[in-house]
Amino acid sequence: IESWLWSQNTNRYQGYSWLYGNQFRGVLRGEAGQGNFDRTAWLKHHKPAFRRKADRRRAKDIKVMTVGPETIVLFDEIHREGDKSYRGPKELRLNLQGGRVVIAREEQLYAVPMK
Repeated sequence: IESWLWSQNTNRYQGYSWLYGNQFRGVLRGEAGQGNFDRTAWLKHHKPAFRRKADRRRAKDIKVMTVGPETIVLFDEIHREGDKSYRGPKELRLNLQGGRVVIAREEQLYAVPMK
């Protein structure tokens, strides 16, 4: 989680993309609806955020569980995009790929605007 947050909050796209496994699948839900992504589409969708210096993410109430070969991380994500902020639960599923831990799945369960 620390690397995931750091790479986004310091605009390190290469480090961010390195965290995602080859078989990655992601789901985003929010005001604009829902989207399902493979690794390439996910990274393409998120790349513009790395050009915006005002984007910041935080994780609160982190819970970690291991189920077989997979580690599941649940947390409340607070995401600021310019002058807008969103909050909602997020799930990361981690597994091993080539001897390193990678994100195999990321799902924004929902996100609501914060005032």
